[in-house]
Amino acid sequence: MKGTYQPFILKLVDNIFEELEGEVNPSDASKEYLCELLTQKFIDGELSEGDDVVFDSEEELLMFVNRCIVNDNLDELHERGLIGTFDDGESFFITDEGKKYVEKIRKED
Repeated sequence: MKGTYQPFILKLVDNIFEELEGEVNPSDASKEYLCELLTQKFIDGELSEGDDVVFDSEEELLMFVNRCIVNDNLDELHERGLIGTFDDGESFFITDEGKKYVEKIRKED
C-alpha cells in the first residue's frame, strides 16, 4: 500500500473484505481506497478504534462496492492491454490495442 495506516484501520479493512467475500475482490486499489476512507473518518471523529459500524448508510456501502467493481474492471482492462496508466497510477488512457478492440466491437454491431 502507498500509505501507512493505523493497525485498527487495517484490521477493519480485512474484516470488511471478509464480510463482502464473493461480492468484491480485495484488490490493492480497493484496500487502499477503503484505508483512506476510514482514515478520513477517523480524523473527522466519525470513527473510533473498536467501532463495528463503518458505513453510515447503505448508500455509502453501495458506493464502496461500486468503487471496488470499477477498480476490478480497470485492473482487468489494464492486464488485457486495452488501457494504460500514467505515472500517477490514477489516470488512464486507451492503448492502440484498446482502440483496435473498440473498432472490432463497432464492426460487429
